[in-house]
Formats: sequence, C-alpha cells, structure tokens
Amino acid sequence: MEQATEALDRKQIGRRIAIGVVASAVVALVLVVLQTDLHPRTDDASVRANYIEIAPEVSGRLVELPVKDNAFVKKGDLLFFIDPRPYEYALQQALSDQEALEQQIIDAKRRIAAQNSAAEAALAGVHSSRTGVKTAGSSIDVAKATVSRSQASVAAAEAHLKLATNDLHRIEPLLKNST
Repeated sequence: MEQATEALDRKQIGRRIAIGVVASAVVALVLVVLQTDLHPRTDDASVRANYIEIAPEVSGRLVELPVKDNAFVKKGDLLFFIDPRPYEYALQQALSDQEALEQQIIDAKRRIAAQNSAAEAALAGVHSSRTGVKTAGSSIDVAKATVSRSQASVAAAEAHLKLATNDLHRIEPLLKNST
C-alpha cells in the first residue's frame, strides 16, 4: 500500500505543481499585459488612447507651439500660435477699402448736392423765363391796345380832316363872293 500512497502523493504533488505553474503563468501574463499597457515598447505598435481632434477657427502657419508632447492641458490653455501677419494685412486692406468707399460716398453726396443746386437754379431760371414770357405777353397786350388807340386816333384825325375839308369846300365859295 505504500506504493499506492506514494503514487497518490506523487499525483497530488504533480497536480499542485501543475496548478502552481498555470497560476504563475496567469500571474505572469497579467503582469506582462499591465506592463506593456503602461509602458509599451515595440517598433510595430499601435496605441489605444483617447484623443481629441482640434482645429483652429482660422488657418495659417504656426509660429509658436507652447504645448509639449504628452503634457496635460486645461481649458483655456494656449495650444499653438498662428502667424497673425496675413490677417493683419487683410485687416489693413479691408480698412483701406472701407475708407476708399467712404470717400466715394462723400463724393457722391457732394455731386448729388451740386446737382440739386443746379436743378434748383434751373427751376429758378424756368420760373424767371415764365415770368418774362408773361411780362412780354402783357407788353404785347399793352402795345396792341396802344396800336388800337392810335388807329382810333388816326380814324378820328381823318374824320376831322374830312370835316375840315368839307367845311373848307363849303366856306370857299362864300369867301370868294365876299371879296
């Protein structure tokens, strides 16, 4: 029986060794997975990580990059600095264009004011001309009345002449007889 006990003890020892080897392998596997997850080292690695894509509201060349690799950043931290020169140039160009347009508006307002003054002067000239036409029309009417009076005076003078001529012809024979 001793052999059976020895065989049983050997089996139990073999099982314990097998369980110990498997447990050690599982512990070693867990340690390796944790180690490679925390400190990956390989040439052909791919990393699982949370990442956030960022994009600026404007595009341009980066002048400064104050953030270092793997640094923690908070909301409001400056991540990069874009070259402001193209935008400053565009701003100056826009301000220049705005000033030119404002000057064009001022010139247009001056031209409109000059044209309004010219229109008012032309209206005054038209009014003056109408008044002149009315005055000339009145002068024509006065002249027509004068002509009519003169013609009436001529007719009256001719009638006086005829009367005087008739009186002369009537008195002449009487005057010849009295001499």
